[in-house]
Amino acid sequence: MQQQKHSFVYFFAWLIIGVFFGLGILLFRGDINIDFDQSSGNKSTELSPDKNHRGFSEAVVKAAPAVVSIQTIVWSSSAADKTNIPAGNETIIQRFLGKNSPHRPKRKAITGAGSGVIIKSDGYILTNYHVISHKDELRVRLNDGRIVKAKLIGSDPDTDLAVLKVDVQNLPAFSIADISKLKVGDIVLAIGDPFSIGQTVTQGIISATGRYSAKTRISQNTYENFIQTDAAVNPGNSGGALINTEGEIVGIN
Repeated sequence: MQQQKHSFVYFFAWLIIGVFFGLGILLFRGDINIDFDQSSGNKSTELSPDKNHRGFSEAVVKAAPAVVSIQTIVWSSSAADKTNIPAGNETIIQRFLGKNSPHRPKRKAITGAGSGVIIKSDGYILTNYHVISHKDELRVRLNDGRIVKAKLIGSDPDTDLAVLKVDVQNLPAFSIADISKLKVGDIVLAIGDPFSIGQTVTQGIISATGRYSAKTRISQNTYENFIQTDAAVNPGNSGGALINTEGEIVGIN
């Protein structure tokens, strides 16, 4: 009987040692926090997520500087251009009205907005063709706040892509992901400038790859091979970046 009692005591002693050893490992890893309530004198153990986990902030920090905002301008025709006044008489009328007259015909700027991604550090930017098509002026707002003029280098309406160039060097440029490794269910982040409110990041997953419909076309493009995602994309996000959790670009929004 006494031998069984000693065995029982040894069992509980080793059990207590094992519990404390396990708690020590958890505390060392940071998987558990022990909160000592000083006001009541009671000790409470609270499980909480690892505070070192910061979501996808590292991917955003890496990618965000290479995403730009694009401002477009279309100059509307002046009132004088819409009349049949001969060119010589138009000059006389404008002189008669005076340079600062409120009745003098003036051009109006119709503005638009979109996003773009820097693909080369010497100023080459990729965006959607529909963002910049038939625009009179193009301006790019860089991540550091600078606004610079851009010129159209080339475009491909069939894929809805266009390349712009700004005269700025040493810009942060994107690393391009190997999209052959992209799988349905992968987490992705969309970065752009929706509604011109400033750079915004939304999260989603890859819902489908190689999306194409022969019966009902998804867009007006001739070529369709889309990545489908449920990440929120709003007006102004067009031309922005779709990135993976490593901060590499996988597509254009």
